Amino acid sequence: GFAGVVKDGFQSRVDNLQAAVASLGGKLIEYSFCSGSEYDYIALYEIADENKALTIQLAGGASGTISTSTIRLLTASEMDANRSNIAGVKWSPAGK
Repeated sequence: GFAGVVKDGFQSRVDNLQAAVASLGGKLIEYSFCSGSEYDYIALYEIADENKALTIQLAGGASGTISTSTIRLLTASEMDANRSNIAGVKWSPAGK
């Protein structure tokens, strides 16, 4: 928790996540602390697949000291690659 980070220093959290991500073959790109936000920090990392990202989330949550959210970021080319699937989706707006 917060008492631990005050004792060990904020860089210890960056180093900890960097090691965790690297242990699964990923790369930590950014880890920044937040002020005036519902979040304490934001971390951006690249990792091979969503299951490995989930593993990081579960490991952090299992410690009992943090809760996490994982947001998958997609590039414009990834979004465009999925555009062709839209035509086959059977969807109608509410009230129509």
